[in-house]
Amino acid sequence: MKWRKDPTGYPGDDWIRVRYNEIKEIFRKERGLSEEKFEGVLKAGYEETLRELAPLRRAIGIRFRAIREERGFSRNQLADRSNVPAREIGRG
Repeated sequence: MKWRKDPTGYPGDDWIRVRYNEIKEIFRKERGLSEEKFEGVLKAGYEETLRELAPLRRAIGIRFRAIREERGFSRNQLADRSNVPAREIGRG
């Protein structure tokens, strides 16, 4: 697998992670929630979103696989060309 090359101007994963955590903390404090309660709210919202998106993700995955097979690519070949791990290509 090839590693991605960040585009020009991309601030980097560490910078993004720090900003994300700062924003989470601002929202938590604005709502007056404890860290545990806030993490619970985030987790519940994430799980609900995944449930709602499951049929769409499945449909996209089926179509994506059909196109990949139609064009004669294995998951590993597509992974090498797209810089996406083969295990991610196969996830449904």
